Order: sequence, then C-alpha cells, then structure tokens
Amino acid sequence: MRERNEGALKRSVLLAFAGPSMPHAAVGLPAVVYLPPYYAGELGLGLSIVGVLFFAVRALDLPVDPILGHLMDRTGSRYGRYRPWLVAGGLLTALGAWLAFMAAPGITPARAFANLMILYLGTSVLVV
Repeated sequence: MRERNEGALKRSVLLAFAGPSMPHAAVGLPAVVYLPPYYAGELGLGLSIVGVLFFAVRALDLPVDPILGHLMDRTGSRYGRYRPWLVAGGLLTALGAWLAFMAAPGITPARAFANLMILYLGTSVLVV
C-alpha cells in the first residue's frame, strides 16, 4: 500500500492550477512553429517582415507582464482576484488565435501585427 505524502496536493487541486495553462500550451507551440512559414508562404508576407513582426510583438509584450501583474494584484472582485483575468485572458487568447490562424492571403503587416499582439496579450494574461 502506498503512503500518501502529508504535503501532497489532491489531483483536483493540481488540475485546477494547471488548467489555465492549457490554452497557452495549445496555442503557443503551433504559433511559433506554423505561423511564420504560413505568413511567409501562403499569406504572401516576406520572411524578413514576418521575423520583424514576431520580434516586435514579443519585444512589446515584454514590459506588459509586470504591468499585468501589478493590475492583477490590485484587482478586487466578488469572483476573486484572478478569475476575471483568467476569463479575459482566455477570451483574448481565443480571439487572437482565431485572427492569427485564420488570416486570409493579402494580409497587411499591420493587420498581422495586430492579430499577433492580441494573441500574445491573451497568453500573457493567462501566464501571469
């Protein structure tokens, strides 16, 4: 018979903590692996433009995390401190994923930038 560790958390608690990272994991890897070749090939953006777009989005996303953390720590609602942020992050991630992965040929770099920014802002809210 296995002994249960006194400090071990229940699986339901672990799943509750890990659950919000599922959308991030489901979108994060395909966004990095499939979107750049898709944007550069199928959608007609140049590879250098795609590289600059991804770099710019990630560089602008970098200072967003501390700002989000500050705002989240100051949030107070009847649903808790973080639940409204998780809902908003999930919705932003879903919208950003749809916009980024369903982009049509002829997309402008500005539109691609906006789509990626929404996607990465949503994932930042989920991760922070």
